[in-house]
Amino acid sequence: MSQRDFDEADCLLVKSQTPYANLLAEPCLTCRKIFHQPGDDLSYERITHLNGQEFLKSVQGNCDWCTMLWEKIERRGLARAIDIFRLLDTFISFEFFPTTNGIGNFNFASKEATYLFCSVKPTLNCPYDKCSLIFVMTKVPNLHADNPRYELPEKTSAPSCRILASQWISNCAQNHEKCRMDKISWLPTRFVDVGLHGGMIRLVETQKISKDRYSPYFTLSHRWGATSNQSRRLLSSNKSAWMKSIPTDQMPALFQDAIQFTRDMNVSYIWIDSLCIIQDSPEDWSIETALMDRVYAQSRCNISASSASAKDSVNKGLFHTRSIEDIASLAVVRKSLTRKDHQGIFEISISDNSFIDPYGSLLYRRAWVLQEQLLSPRTIHFAKQLMWECREERASETFPMGTSLIVYSHDSKNLSKDWRSGLQEHGHKFWEEVISEYMRCSLTYPSDKLVAIGAIAREFETALNDVYLAGLWKKNLPFNLLWSVNNYHSHPTRSNTYRCPTWSWGSLDWSKPISMECLMEDGGRVLAEVVEAQVSSLPGRAYTEYYAGYIRLKGKIFSIASTDSYEWLHNDEESGINNKTYPLRLCLDIKIQKSECSRLYLIPITWDFEPFCFVECLIIRSISMVKREFERVGTLSFKPYHLLEGDTQLHLIWQFASAEDLFLGDLDTITII
Repeated sequence: MSQRDFDEADCLLVKSQTPYANLLAEPCLTCRKIFHQPGDDLSYERITHLNGQEFLKSVQGNCDWCTMLWEKIERRGLARAIDIFRLLDTFISFEFFPTTNGIGNFNFASKEATYLFCSVKPTLNCPYDKCSLIFVMTKVPNLHADNPRYELPEKTSAPSCRILASQWISNCAQNHEKCRMDKISWLPTRFVDVGLHGGMIRLVETQKISKDRYSPYFTLSHRWGATSNQSRRLLSSNKSAWMKSIPTDQMPALFQDAIQFTRDMNVSYIWIDSLCIIQDSPEDWSIETALMDRVYAQSRCNISASSASAKDSVNKGLFHTRSIEDIASLAVVRKSLTRKDHQGIFEISISDNSFIDPYGSLLYRRAWVLQEQLLSPRTIHFAKQLMWECREERASETFPMGTSLIVYSHDSKNLSKDWRSGLQEHGHKFWEEVISEYMRCSLTYPSDKLVAIGAIAREFETALNDVYLAGLWKKNLPFNLLWSVNNYHSHPTRSNTYRCPTWSWGSLDWSKPISMECLMEDGGRVLAEVVEAQVSSLPGRAYTEYYAGYIRLKGKIFSIASTDSYEWLHNDEESGINNKTYPLRLCLDIKIQKSECSRLYLIPITWDFEPFCFVECLIIRSISMVKREFERVGTLSFKPYHLLEGDTQLHLIWQFASAEDLFLGDLDTITII
């Protein structure tokens, strides 16, 4: 960035939604550099206040940008934690990626935007953490300096918030091609009539509604609170009474607020899981959970109680009181003497992650919510501010006209509404991302492990033209068998009640990440052939409930009992195998006693040439050697070029893996159940 670029840019800050904004205030020299419009090279740049003293002078000089940052630092507690002398020796750097494409760990949509990271770093061995903030600078095409802007209210229940939400929905319906609202052709079994025109709030069974009277409905994503109160749950005993009237005065505040918001959006019905599924009927639960993909996909909009902070959040309501400064923005008027594309009005906001990341709340640690968010065509997040999300746009009260920010590219934060668009090309890899995130989430009932992801699996199966096998995909076998748990400090457990075959991650009670990165990247060799793979489920439960399943493999098995040339690591004096250090990686699904080693075998699955040249094996435990039946108990991988001379069995596996005519020798056909 040359000095000439700075001289050409005439950057003025417009009075905005902040108590410290000055009309057409002149930014300091450092901030003038920030407001420089990036060129076509999309280069990474860093701009730095030399020290805290220089920064404070800019604050005292009424630079709105620096003042905005200082206010945020004070609210984060950093200024109180660090004495003034250390603060003055702190440097403040602005690192930003002036791009509209994917770069670093971020993905961006099509809108023109600049994203900046601000780091406030104490430099005198201060024990306090650095303060990291995020800026978003987005060009607003239809905003003029003299036009009125959206005024931020102190509460998200304010009329202006309802108007803004209604505008988002209307704009999406009228202008978004990807979000096209087709004629309503399906309704869930039940939903709640919100009494839009003054009627009673009641439960409605939709089979009694003729198709010509089908009407849109909303859904609600929330954390469950205490469920003992019958006013919060549909039961066999209150179903008839609820079809006449639901006692809303006994409802938790969250449900009351969601019903009111649905009315405000001029929508007649809302679907809430605990009010629309008979909670004491296993049969009804099974039927309705199998329909989850349609319940959310066919909804007009999902209401997400993203501000949930505790299990009793249903009692705290949907709406939020906030400090306006936390979500305020500045409008920047940029003028250029030579570049018209450098002119215009830009919205600028500064925030910590909670501003742009509704997925950071406890709500999104609930496993059911992952598929609710992916399947819903539109979501309004109720957090510190209202945030809008559909297949074409993200918006917020700070950026009511939309911003291209998609937030971080890991976990559920990259699972956008438009996830279907690349499914056919990258579907199996995307499934790995979904499951890795899903396994971090919690379930009240471990038996729901496959149920709560079944609706997404149904959509994947159609798009991939593949066969779903209780969490894995037939076309990805045998590679998908090599998933592994990260069990460095603890072991999962396996359900005593049959849920699915042991070769599926769904058989484990585990709410921590698993690794599904098991496809060979740049060539390799398959060491086991899938002869047959099958799962059996109840009628209508193909994606959720299983009573049997097996995979038949043709390969070579090697006994672990004869492997005595290397040392297994132990959890404690009584336990058996845990993690072996690199270049041998051992991940157990469940805790194994050392005495069980005589029943343990290895079956090589792949030899991955690149990038690490690992031979990947399943660890299996014999159930019946006569029937050649086994169960999966873990994975083992090793680097063949780093074996010790005493590793007899691993050398034998390597000889098998590297044999020229792999499948012409004496092989074993085994069944894993």
